[in-house]
Amino acid sequence: DDPALSCFFLMNNYTFLCHILQETVFRDLMGENWLSERQQRMENYTELYLKESWGKLPGILSEEGLILFSPGRSTTQELVKKRLREFTDVFEDIYRKQSEWVVSDNGLREKACQLIVQSVIPSYRFFLHNYGHLVENGSSPGKYVRYTVLTLESMLNSLFQPRMTRFSRNNSSISTHLMGKLRNAVSNQFRVAPIPT
Repeated sequence: DDPALSCFFLMNNYTFLCHILQETVFRDLMGENWLSERQQRMENYTELYLKESWGKLPGILSEEGLILFSPGRSTTQELVKKRLREFTDVFEDIYRKQSEWVVSDNGLREKACQLIVQSVIPSYRFFLHNYGHLVENGSSPGKYVRYTVLTLESMLNSLFQPRMTRFSRNNSSISTHLMGKLRNAVSNQFRVAPIPT
């Protein structure tokens, strides 16, 4: 029941499918248009994945109701604290879940991380720059600003890394063997039967 996970799964699988098919006779059978459509679907699922997860964060750091130079400074300070706390809670929840997710394709992993950084970091940097001083000078500033911009960016860029397993020394030969079997299965499935003469 997690729409972000569903989109992530489809994004990951469409990427894998496109890479595998480019190396088989299936690409020639289906044509470039068919492959382009699959690549477009992968892009669509990437956008949906961002919208359903990390895309929610910038809206939390809204400037609505924040007035820096006014008699209601304490009200503004409380709003800033509330928004930073909510941002951090939502960020940590998403990060905790998604730090277990893996993207095996290096290109897709880098692209996904870059898109997340572009979605989250500018609004966080802007908010801290304009309103961070309201909580930094108070008591327990670390309670509200738990992460620097650089720390947050580093965390986001470290997402989706493949895990080393206890079978790591055999992983290379095992994955090569499995990839070979998969390519053969796809090729055999769509092999063109010779035309009887």
